[in-house]
Amino acid sequence: MKIALFRHGAPGTLAKLPGAFPEVEHVDCLGGFTRLTPITKRLTLVTLEDGEALELPVQYTLRRLDRAPQRIYGDCLVAALREDGTYTDVTPQDLRKAEQYILPVRQAVV
Repeated sequence: MKIALFRHGAPGTLAKLPGAFPEVEHVDCLGGFTRLTPITKRLTLVTLEDGEALELPVQYTLRRLDRAPQRIYGDCLVAALREDGTYTDVTPQDLRKAEQYILPVRQAVV
């Protein structure tokens, strides 16, 4: 399964997960238990559940209309879902769409 992977404040890239169980692969990829946040009908943001408690740096923000920006602690990924709720590959078009919602945080150099 292909996902959109966002790491170290860099733009997203397509990455292939080797396993047959996406939820387990998400945990392995991010390094802990995950939280799912729907972005669109098709795209779901996957973040570390306890990223803030682990004091990970804010790498990205999730921006959606009519909602305050949401901080994303550490790395994240975006998965694609079919209408029946099963996972499918993220396409290049999905990646471009995800990048409209997930924005890197630019920290000023002091």
